[in-house]
Amino acid sequence: MKKRIIKVLLPIAIIIGWELISLTIDNQWKLPLLESIVSILADPTKRLLGTGSLIENTYFSLKRVFLGFALASGIGIPLGIGMGWWTRIGDVFDYTIEVLRPIPPLAWIPLILAWFGLGLRSSIIIIFIGAFFPILVNTIEGVKNVNSGL
Repeated sequence: MKKRIIKVLLPIAIIIGWELISLTIDNQWKLPLLESIVSILADPTKRLLGTGSLIENTYFSLKRVFLGFALASGIGIPLGIGMGWWTRIGDVFDYTIEVLRPIPPLAWIPLILAWFGLGLRSSIIIIFIGAFFPILVNTIEGVKNVNSGL
């Protein structure tokens, strides 16, 4: 029981301190009241659900994810089958893929935005990069591990 109380004391003390300090500060931009923070966090949810824009934004996000994943699958699966089945295709692409594969998709974002700007195309390319390498590598390994006696 004492351990539970001790674990909760610091967050409660921080909240109480926050409220006391924010009441003494005249500028609410520096340290706003917790009540205003909660209302701001709750308000976008009401606005998004009330206007229907949440559904619209979800649609556009799913569209980007689907297009990026479809492109990654459409290129990664055939290329993976080719690389896993025929060693010459693997030899051609393996070095380049192994150089690019360890780069995290987040590291590509500044380059993609500089090259393609903001928009649908750059979002799809970033999703493509995030999905392409796992699809490709798993397809290659899957093809290589198929029993040749089948």
